[in-house]
Amino acid sequence: MIFRYAVVTERAERDIAADLRGALPPVKNGHHAAKAVTKQFQSLQEDYRKRCHKMEGLENEKIDLKRKNISLEMEVIKLQEENLS
Repeated sequence: MIFRYAVVTERAERDIAADLRGALPPVKNGHHAAKAVTKQFQSLQEDYRKRCHKMEGLENEKIDLKRKNISLEMEVIKLQEENLS
């Protein structure tokens, strides 16, 4: 197509791509997904989701521990204030 345009616009003397026509097999169009790759991807995706779920659980536990620590620190401060009074 490009060489035809070049011939028409007088940028080339002839279409050199014509010499290659039929030399290469035609391209097969279509969807060619490998089932093994798809299954492997699904298992990886499932593993990733499980790990994310565990991480969320760990984050929630971490937040709970921080809250408990803060409440314990507040109780210690109250006890110290009561002892000072």
